[in-house]
Amino acid sequence: MNGMLQGLTESFKTVLFRHALFSLGSVALVVFVKGPAVGAIWAVGFIWGFTDMFLMFRGVRKGMGQTGEESLQEMHRTLLKRLAFAIMLVIVMLKLKLSVFGIFMGFILSHIFLLLSLIIIAGRKRR
Repeated sequence: MNGMLQGLTESFKTVLFRHALFSLGSVALVVFVKGPAVGAIWAVGFIWGFTDMFLMFRGVRKGMGQTGEESLQEMHRTLLKRLAFAIMLVIVMLKLKLSVFGIFMGFILSHIFLLLSLIIIAGRKRR
């Protein structure tokens, strides 16, 4: 296991806490500005982003203990799981005639903040 992934695994609780704090703050801001109905849709997007993050980290953890080819196959399976979850969520939202824009915004903002958290952690580990 390389040092960067090991540092990420050690900092996982910090990433989760920052991610949850940012998500709750963002949803609260949307509820304040646009109302509870729109805030609920954005909350679903942040939950989707959180679930996607767990699936991604689970796939990375499972792949780290395997050979190169097995690890690649595990990452492909993880990608397919993440994609299937995304497609099912969007189809359900469209069938319910709900706005998909808020879900995608929550998902994208969730991943942007995840990247920022990882950059901050990587910067601290280099010092």
